[in-house]
Amino acid sequence: MDCARHRAPAEYRADEGCLTLLIRIPVRIVVLVVVLPVRMAWDALAVAARAAYRDPAAPLGRALVRLYEPVLVPLGAWLAWHLVGAPVDWAYRTVCTPLGHFVRDRIRAPAGRAAAEAGRAARSALRSAGETVRQARRDAWRALVGGARGPEPRELGRRVTRTLGSATTVPSAAPEPEISSPGEKNAERG
Repeated sequence: MDCARHRAPAEYRADEGCLTLLIRIPVRIVVLVVVLPVRMAWDALAVAARAAYRDPAAPLGRALVRLYEPVLVPLGAWLAWHLVGAPVDWAYRTVCTPLGHFVRDRIRAPAGRAAAEAGRAARSALRSAGETVRQARRDAWRALVGGARGPEPRELGRRVTRTLGSATTVPSAAPEPEISSPGEKNAERG
């Protein structure tokens, strides 16, 4: 081997900077691993095609062109399915689907429930803070302007049990007492 004919790799120069070196090395690796083999295969196919066209193998090339549609296309489809499609399908069914179900059931659903609960808690806290601010504003207005403290707003209650005049009842509710309490004024008997 003649060492004088081979060139050494370019030396790192201080004026280039380290970014140039960091880009140059991966580009060289990609060129050697991907581009060079593809280019060599392409060149070999080009030489073979030129030889087949020029030499007496031209009838063989025309026969391959005639066989392309009925034979080579189905053969290529079969090879594509068995070499690529079937393994991808198997990996999807046996790996991706169970993994997706795990993520859906064990990670995303509890996270969704926690987010909903956090949203409800935040909404409740904001509602409570709003009510506190309204109350403080009302009290400040009363202190500045004056006036009697009015009745506090409250929810209207509704009876859940039936009255004596009602024809419907609530099955789980306790009935109202039908006997008057001793403190009430009763009608006199006569």
